Amino acid sequence: DAKLQHRNTNLVNALLQLHKEVSPKLLTYAADFSHSCPEIAFSIATVCRLLASALACWPIYGWTPDLFQFLLDGLHADTLLALGPKEACSLFCLLNDFLPDEGFWLWKRGMPMMCSLQAMSLGTLLGPGKEKQINWHLVPENTEKLLSQLCPKLESLGEITRHCAITMSIVLQDYLRVFVIRTAHLNVDYA
Repeated sequence: DAKLQHRNTNLVNALLQLHKEVSPKLLTYAADFSHSCPEIAFSIATVCRLLASALACWPIYGWTPDLFQFLLDGLHADTLLALGPKEACSLFCLLNDFLPDEGFWLWKRGMPMMCSLQAMSLGTLLGPGKEKQINWHLVPENTEKLLSQLCPKLESLGEITRHCAITMSIVLQDYLRVFVIRTAHLNVDYA
């Protein structure tokens, strides 16, 4: 059991590290969607979604280590100032991918570009059938399991959101807005 825990911890760490390296590139493409190679942007968004799909196994199936605890362990109030754009981008990109899309009709001032980019990426590259398989964690019963694991961490995430909202770029602020809207859309008490 200890050996399995150790392997799972290493695997989670490797997947999160890969996500932390890839997701800021998505932020860059979302900031400048006029880039001449949209295929690269779609590919990066697809990789982020695939990583989120794999990492969703931990909270949904109750695997150890607890993914949300693992994510937030190093992010206490004293380390928020050290939270850089790369870490914040990865955290909120991952959390947003864990939650179902809120629907474009909720955006009164236009949907953030990264939402559009991510929404188009899987279907464009892999087709609608594969998109449904990759988004297995977004069906209501799995979303409920994710939320039950995430709910106890919302206060910590609220502190991170408040910190990041005033110190980060506009595109990263869009990630924060999407996270707040998606959680509130699922349950108003989470807002």
